[in-house]
Amino acid sequence: MLKMVKMELIYIIRLKELVMLPTTIFQLNHLTEFHHFLNKQKDFAAAEKVKDLINKIYKDDFVFTFCGHYSAGKSSLINELIGKPLLPSSPIPTTAHKIKVTRGDDAVKVYFTAKPTLLFPNCTDLKLVDAELIDKDLIKEVAVNVSDIELPTNIMFVDTPGIDSIDKAHMLAAESSIHLSDVLFYVVEYNHVQSEINIEFTKQLVDSGKSFVLIINQIDKHREAEIPFQAFKDSVEQAFVSSGAVPEQIFYTSIKAMDSSKNQIDALKQYIAEKMAHKGSLMEASADQSFIKIKTDHSKVMELKLEKELAEAGEPLANVTAEKLNLLESDFHALEKKLEALQQTKVQQAELEAGFLAIIKDAYIMPYANRELAETYLNSKDKKFKLGLFSSKQKIKAEQEKRLENFHGVLAEAVQLQLLGPLTKYLETVSGKMGVNTAAFKEEYLTTPLFKLDKPALEELVNPNAQMSETYLLRYCEEVEDYIKSSVKKEANKLFSILSSEQNSHAKQEEHIILEDQRRLETLLKAKEKKEQLTKNWLKWQETLMQLIENRRENMADNYLELIDDEAVPVIQEVNPLKQVKQVQRKKETQVRSKPEQMLVNQEEMLAQLDFISDQLQDLKGFKEVWRNLQRRTETIRNKQYTICLFGAFSAGKSSFANALLGHPLLPVSPNPMTAAINRILPVDKENEHGKMVIVWKTKEDMLGELQDYLQVFHENADSLESAQLVIERIKNDSAPSSASHFRYLEAFLEGFSSHKDMLGAVSTASMEELNQYVSVETVSCFIAKIDVYFDCSLTRKGIVLVDTPGGDSINTRHSELSFEYMKAADSILYLSYYNHAFAKADRSFLLQLGRMKDSFEKDKMFFIMNAIDLAKDQEELDLVFNYLYDQLEHYGIRNPRIYPVSSLFSEKEPYKGQMDAFKGSLLQFIEDEWLPFMLKAAETDCAASIQMLEDFINSAELEHAKQKEQIDAWEREEQGLNSLLAQQKHTYLNKKIKAEIDEQVHYLKQRIFLQFNDWLKESFHPGLLKGENRKQEGEKALDDFLFQLSYEVEQELRAVNLRCENYYYAQRKELYELSLKSIRQVNKEIIVQLDDSVKLSGGITHQAPFRTLERGLFKKALSYYKNPKAFFEKGDRKYLAEEIKAVMETESFPFFEEEKSRLFAFYDDTLEKEKREMLQILQAQMQEYYSGKIELFQNEEIRQKMKEALRTIKESNVWTYADSI
Repeated sequence: MLKMVKMELIYIIRLKELVMLPTTIFQLNHLTEFHHFLNKQKDFAAAEKVKDLINKIYKDDFVFTFCGHYSAGKSSLINELIGKPLLPSSPIPTTAHKIKVTRGDDAVKVYFTAKPTLLFPNCTDLKLVDAELIDKDLIKEVAVNVSDIELPTNIMFVDTPGIDSIDKAHMLAAESSIHLSDVLFYVVEYNHVQSEINIEFTKQLVDSGKSFVLIINQIDKHREAEIPFQAFKDSVEQAFVSSGAVPEQIFYTSIKAMDSSKNQIDALKQYIAEKMAHKGSLMEASADQSFIKIKTDHSKVMELKLEKELAEAGEPLANVTAEKLNLLESDFHALEKKLEALQQTKVQQAELEAGFLAIIKDAYIMPYANRELAETYLNSKDKKFKLGLFSSKQKIKAEQEKRLENFHGVLAEAVQLQLLGPLTKYLETVSGKMGVNTAAFKEEYLTTPLFKLDKPALEELVNPNAQMSETYLLRYCEEVEDYIKSSVKKEANKLFSILSSEQNSHAKQEEHIILEDQRRLETLLKAKEKKEQLTKNWLKWQETLMQLIENRRENMADNYLELIDDEAVPVIQEVNPLKQVKQVQRKKETQVRSKPEQMLVNQEEMLAQLDFISDQLQDLKGFKEVWRNLQRRTETIRNKQYTICLFGAFSAGKSSFANALLGHPLLPVSPNPMTAAINRILPVDKENEHGKMVIVWKTKEDMLGELQDYLQVFHENADSLESAQLVIERIKNDSAPSSASHFRYLEAFLEGFSSHKDMLGAVSTASMEELNQYVSVETVSCFIAKIDVYFDCSLTRKGIVLVDTPGGDSINTRHSELSFEYMKAADSILYLSYYNHAFAKADRSFLLQLGRMKDSFEKDKMFFIMNAIDLAKDQEELDLVFNYLYDQLEHYGIRNPRIYPVSSLFSEKEPYKGQMDAFKGSLLQFIEDEWLPFMLKAAETDCAASIQMLEDFINSAELEHAKQKEQIDAWEREEQGLNSLLAQQKHTYLNKKIKAEIDEQVHYLKQRIFLQFNDWLKESFHPGLLKGENRKQEGEKALDDFLFQLSYEVEQELRAVNLRCENYYYAQRKELYELSLKSIRQVNKEIIVQLDDSVKLSGGITHQAPFRTLERGLFKKALSYYKNPKAFFEKGDRKYLAEEIKAVMETESFPFFEEEKSRLFAFYDDTLEKEKREMLQILQAQMQEYYSGKIELFQNEEIRQKMKEALRTIKESNVWTYADSI
């Protein structure tokens, strides 16, 4: 049976060959050889693509591929085109693999990477299939055959994952489908057409030789009131044309609004039909394009593989220069010689020891003259010795001492000259030869004599019973000489033992070092050999590949048949219609949070109490500072502004959401990106009525600074706004300038400069009805720094300021700085995500920066808004998107995020009104819970303390008259003592702590930067950019990209460091205040002095890394290593370039980081010293007020009565609710 099946299969294959064109067979054979080559290189991914391509060509499949944004409606669009709701659609990334749709008997096949294929016969319901699957991460692709769809035979539609999903697997799956595409449709959602990822991806398609058709889907979201449809189309076409990613055609479609006159779904169907009619020529061209792309991708894979292997092999050589690399072998041999020399240490020691023994032995210390003196001395020791007629014992004793002194003197001199002197010099010389520190050795051992000849020793050597004779004289002299030399020898041996021990210790250490160096050099030599072998292998691979490409043979064997899929029998599985996939439910923030505890006093009551007590204390002597403090508290509560900052990715609906919060369509709404300026909606006040708009225009300096940032992207510069126009015109003449989104800003400046140049640096006013022309028109908005709109509504009446902030990027440092400052200063941060784009790449940069800052926030002030939930088709889909967003936030470290699903578009209509109201309620309650109780409690404490101080004043005035003078003197001394004490307290250790914190923060910042250094270099100097077409321009572009990225990351890190330092500063300031107050209370517990430690620093320092504008000449040597892509990636020139750039950056960054440390410390040090001085003045003023008031109480009866009346009024009043507790 199996034999019959096999014979039948061979017959079918041969029959198919008869109808295949010779060019097709040649193409298949050539691809087969390429496939074998790829397998030998173990690039199995590329080999698999070639195999896919062979099968596609052989089976005559014509493939339409749909890629683009996730949630762009690709699946729904395919369903419409095939006439059947086949593919599941969802606003979150659900497809992590491609789905192929063809006409055939109903069945679903699921292909895995590491397990047998599953076949679900008689089934086309992918949801039921999904419920049966496990190991979904192993799915390679899904093939669906459907019997009743509007597709001809051999026509295939392929659905791919969203290319902007944060899951890299989705992006890879989408990219892996392109090589099989004959017609490529790039599908984008109406609100995200001009996002950066679309421009970049389509530009890559064009650059790789793949044409594409752009489909702008979901145009039912278009609102003619926001922007005319024709204007929208014009802006879309202009965006893609200016980027160089020109689509073959553009279609505007909608599945929801099929009857819309703008809907081109029928035109799209006609286009597809025309392509089907010409599939033969299209397939051959697309196959050639795919071959080139696979070959290029394979080269990149091999380059990366080689780079990785070279990096791994070359890790030991990371810090070895090329010069040192060439000297490895000679260095190794030099170490061997050193080791041999060390092994001669023992021999050397024996020789040196013999040297000093010879000095001792040969020392001539007993010449004739010395023996004569010895003889005279010995004669005096003879028992018969007399000194003439008048000899006496005393005279004999004296004579003996005299002769001993003479003998000792000349002998000591001979010992010093003939023995000790030469021996000391020898030992000093020997210490150097033995590797000992000569100076140290001499200082410790040779500064005192080795031997001291004592007279008693000479006397003790005399034999009292010996008869004086020539023989005894010689014996005595020998004994003296032996005594001296043996004594010296003993001491010399000790010193030589010390020298030998130290030399042996040094030799052992040096031997250890040499052996370690030998092992290190052996490792380096092996690494060098391995790198050389890898390079040889690489050159061999390149030669083989070139032969394969260039030597296409006409007589190649028909080996392609072995690659035609002869699938193994799949595992047949049935679906269970009743089986459902369970969803984990997450808690939605839809209810107002319960209040933690009922406040004892509300805002209005507290304000009444403050006003009442202030009135009572206003004219009292000694209470001036207390009254001022109560007034400040009152003003803070009455006029507090609570800042809410809106952040969000492009087209998340920030403006629409802000309008919903305000209850008025104030901010303009558009699907196109608008140049970022700060828009603030503020409460009205006496000077600014409802509807007034204040426009702050950028200064000429700021405008030029921004232009210079953007011009650097294009390797240009300008020193004035006028010259910038000429530069931009020159860039504009480029048929396809790179960095389209940045060029859009330059174009807007160019078009609007003549009309708005006179406004730069000015502040103008307008009415809020004119806001649209200032925000939506890019030729106007790019000149504006900030717009303040004064708006009266229920939200702003609560003191809330709403801020719509610009985003930051690696180009515009001012926007990044502003975003950071608003993020830091905001009382609450609202981050909006779009329902159909719940979490994409654009969200990551914000969360990364938030991650750098989150530990510095005092409380969780983040609110996450899932906007546009009106797009949800049902509750199940809404829960799916909500859970996805929740999981992604937790993945980025945002634990237990507060997420609010709302629809800003329909916020006034049910059921969405209730959800928006729930969010507003939670936000307002957060303000009440986190902000108001703190201020009211502080005010309550101040009121109670003020009343207590008043009572203490009155009680102190009740002293007898006789004691009052004594008390006044005591108070005056106490005030003087406190003033002196506080003036002497410098607390300089706080400044030192701040400096240490700054040093530590910048130290770790540098470590983080240089740890990521190579990663950023690889991202900039990559094979996709360095193609060898324009070596100089490519190298400079890569260098610019790197320096821009490095500058941006350094600036972001420095901002985060500054925030940490600022919080550390507040802690030290608080400690300063507490120490000062403690010093006062230790002297006088009743005195009340008040210092406000909640005041935030104003001003501060900004950070701008200088690396974007570094002189490019510094990198001339580094860029010289980029001669061509082959040498750069194959011969290791990239490593040398990286080493050189790193060396330059380490040199150039050192003074910058030192300067940043100095700037940070100078700022915080100066600020702390200033606050010390101000604190001293405040405390002295409050103490002066306190003591002068106390003293005047004794001297002025009217004041005493006035204070008593004020206290009685307070206690009897119903306004102060805590009067009874005083």
